[in-house]
Amino acid sequence: MNMPDNRKSWNEFDWERELRMDESRIHYYFMELPHFIDLPGEEEIILKQMKLNPELISMNDNWDEIGSSMFFEDFDEDVFLSDDWVQKDSAKLYTQLSRLASQWNMAFASEIAPELRAEAMHIICLYGRAMAQTSELLDANNEEMPGFIICVGKRLHAGINLIIGKLTEFIGHQPDMEAQIKSYINHLQSLREKLLDLVAATREKQDKN
Repeated sequence: MNMPDNRKSWNEFDWERELRMDESRIHYYFMELPHFIDLPGEEEIILKQMKLNPELISMNDNWDEIGSSMFFEDFDEDVFLSDDWVQKDSAKLYTQLSRLASQWNMAFASEIAPELRAEAMHIICLYGRAMAQTSELLDANNEEMPGFIICVGKRLHAGINLIIGKLTEFIGHQPDMEAQIKSYINHLQSLREKLLDLVAATREKQDKN
């Protein structure tokens, strides 16, 4: 995530406002896309439409510099190609969450009753969102923006709580998986504690600077 230098001073609330606005922009984009998908330069057309909606304009963004790659950005570097990403505290969160998601996917394929597939798929989607948020914590550039890490950490914390809640509900739907699901929940609770430690350490570091 390449951000202007002024965003390094943003606090967690600035970032929360920006991320909500970003979600609104993405929602707007995909709502408008069917109207322009057969036209050349559909992304530029939609961006022009966005300029007419002040509530979609990011803080300090210069719309004249926003190109067609706003939503489909080409990244020059992949954080996972870096040799040192596994040394980051957030890497443990990512790898543990990845394993839990894989285990749930395998259960979805082989153990979950057909009539519960919709509920199980919802949990898969929640895992996907949580992993996307965790990957943001791995970006080296974000280490210079503690407000961003705290904001994403709080969002991830809420996401983990939601997964735990959905898994707890699932036990009632398929009791034969109780022991297995409780094991998933225990691992998620452990992961949540590590996340809270990361957020607390980041907040402490921010307060010292």
